Amino acid sequence: MENGGLLTAVCHGPAGFLPITLSNGEKLLANKSVTGFTREEEIDFGTIDDIPFLLEESLARNAARYGKVQPWQEFIVEDDRVITGQNPASAHGIGQAIVKYLAQ
Repeated sequence: MENGGLLTAVCHGPAGFLPITLSNGEKLLANKSVTGFTREEEIDFGTIDDIPFLLEESLARNAARYGKVQPWQEFIVEDDRVITGQNPASAHGIGQAIVKYLAQ
C-alpha cells in the first residue's frame, strides 16, 4: 500500500486488512470504505457457528465505512487503492476494477 500498489480482496479476504498498520501509525482501514462477507451470508452458508469472529462486525468497527447489499449479490467497494468485494459473486467485479485501475 505504501509503495503505491493495490490492495484487493473478496469475501472473507478483507479480514487480512484488519491488522495492517501503516508506517504513520494509522490503521489501514481507519479512512477506508470496504465490504466483505456478511452475517446473513454466514447464516445462509451454515458457517455462523464455526467462525472465530464475524467479519461484517469487525469491518464495521474498524473501517471508516462498511457497506453491503442483499446476500449473494455482486457488490464492490472501491476506495482509492483498496478494492473489496462482498462475496464470491463479486470476484468478477473485483477483476474488472483491477483492470480499470491498471489501465489508468
